[in-house]
Amino acid sequence: MKYEAPAPISRDEAEKVFTHGSPPEIGEALYRVTHHERDWEWVEKWCIKFCKNPDPSVRVVAVNCLGELAHIHRDKKLKRVIPVLKELLNDTPEVAYEARGALEDLEIFLTPKSN
Repeated sequence: MKYEAPAPISRDEAEKVFTHGSPPEIGEALYRVTHHERDWEWVEKWCIKFCKNPDPSVRVVAVNCLGELAHIHRDKKLKRVIPVLKELLNDTPEVAYEARGALEDLEIFLTPKSN
């Protein structure tokens, strides 16, 4: 299996999907903006919103994208999502699994390395 990077998506297109798309479409659009949108705080807001989505598949993608944001941007302000992720540890097994992984990503990518 060959990895294919997600294609870019405009904010306008993503927001249309976020508002009117199906769960798989929302997940794909969220993943695409996570990897291509420079304004990671805009993406973070959408991720947090989708962490409360009634569909667990959307919550899984949102949580995964929060971990990806930490990996890609490594900005300490991302630590503000920790309470959201900790709350999701009590969600469905799939969501809780992703929340644990995202918390680990934040720990790894947002903690300064000691020499």
